[in-house]
Amino acid sequence: MSGCSSIIPVMRRCGSRTRAVLAANPDAFFTIPHFDGYSAVLVQLRKVSPEALQDALTDGWLACAPRALADQYAQDHPTRPSPPL
Repeated sequence: MSGCSSIIPVMRRCGSRTRAVLAANPDAFFTIPHFDGYSAVLVQLRKVSPEALQDALTDGWLACAPRALADQYAQDHPTRPSPPL
């Protein structure tokens, strides 16, 4: 990954889930004081599993997606948490 950052920010839908993600996988997910109070985590691409990265990116998309698209996604993927109200 020469010339590319190995850390990306990802939006989160819920602050409490953010803490759970950070606690469950501290080698791959972390934060810095700059993001305090903001629903986002930083992801170390070299340390995150493909599954955890997919979950983080999907959750980030759900945080920003139009409600109708998020609702459709929830219907198509019933094992994922529902979009926030």
